Amino acid sequence: MKRKSGRVVLLFGLLVVILLAVAAFLLLNPMGGKSGGGLFSPPQVTPTARAFVVVQPVKDIEAGYYITNTEFFKTVETTQSVYATGYVHNLSEVREKVVVDTLLQDEPVRVDQLRQPGLAERMPPGKRAFALEVDILSGIVGHLKQNDYVDVVLSGRVEEYYPQTFPLAIEYVSPDGRPDPVELPSPWTAIEPFRLLTVKTAVEDIRVLEVISLTSKAETKSNATPTPGPAGLPAGWILILEVTPQQAEVLRFAIDEGWVYQLMLRPYGDRTVVRDPAATTGVTTWILLDANGQYRMPIPRNIPYQVTPGTIPTGYVP
Repeated sequence: MKRKSGRVVLLFGLLVVILLAVAAFLLLNPMGGKSGGGLFSPPQVTPTARAFVVVQPVKDIEAGYYITNTEFFKTVETTQSVYATGYVHNLSEVREKVVVDTLLQDEPVRVDQLRQPGLAERMPPGKRAFALEVDILSGIVGHLKQNDYVDVVLSGRVEEYYPQTFPLAIEYVSPDGRPDPVELPSPWTAIEPFRLLTVKTAVEDIRVLEVISLTSKAETKSNATPTPGPAGLPAGWILILEVTPQQAEVLRFAIDEGWVYQLMLRPYGDRTVVRDPAATTGVTTWILLDANGQYRMPIPRNIPYQVTPGTIPTGYVP
C-alpha cells in the first residue's frame, strides 16, 4: 500500500509540474507561437472605411451659372476613397463660384468644375466696369481699397464765343415820335472766346471693383496733376469702377477734354440713394465773386494813377 500511494503522489507531482510548465509557456508567449493564435490573443478589430462628405446638385446646373447661394445643392456621405481629393466637401465651397463644366444631378461636384467669379459676375444688372487711371493725389494717396465708394470732382475750362457785328443797330426816333431803327454798315467782328473755369462734383457713389498698382512712373498717363507721394507707394493706380452708362459718358468726356478729375473717398456706409444735382452749386468765377452769392469774394480795385497835363505833340521832329 505504501508503494502504491507513493506512485500516486509521484504522478500527481508530475502532473502539477506539467501544468505549471504549460502555464509558464502560455504566459511568456501570449500568441501561442502563431500569428493570431493562442489562448490570450487580443480580439481582431475589422477597420471601418473612412466616410467622406461630398456635395451634389439637386438638379442639372449649366456651365456659366453664378452660384450665389446653396439652395440647389446637398451633402451626401460616402466611403469611396476616390472622393477623398479633388472633390468639394463643404457647401461653403460652392457659394460665390461660377460653374465651368455642367454639374449633373446627384453627381459629386469636382473642384475643377468651379472657378472664382470675375468682374462680370460681381456687377449687378445695369452697371458697367470703367477703368480710370489716377496718381498719388487724385487716388487719395493709396487709401483706396476694393469695395470702397468714391465721388468724382471734375474741373475744366469751357470756351464761350461771342461773334457779333458792331454796332448791331441804333434806334432813331423820328420827329413825329415814331421809332426808326437804323443799322449802320460795319464789318463782321469776332471777339476772342472766353475760357471760363468750372468745377463740380459730377459723379457720385461709385464702387471701386479693383485697385491695380502701377509700378513705374512711365506707365502713368493721367491728366490729373502728378504729385510725388510717400516712399514705397506706387506711382499711380488703375481703378476699375462700377458705373452706369451715363456716368461712363461723363468721365470719358472729361478725360478727352483734358479736364482734371479728383476722387473723394466716401465714409463707410455713406451711400447716395438718389443723386441730387442741387446738393452742391459747383464753382465758377462768377459764383465766387457774386456780391449776393454764398462766397462773396472781393474783386480787386484798379490802382489809381495820377494823370499829369502835358503839351500836345505837334508832329514836328527837329
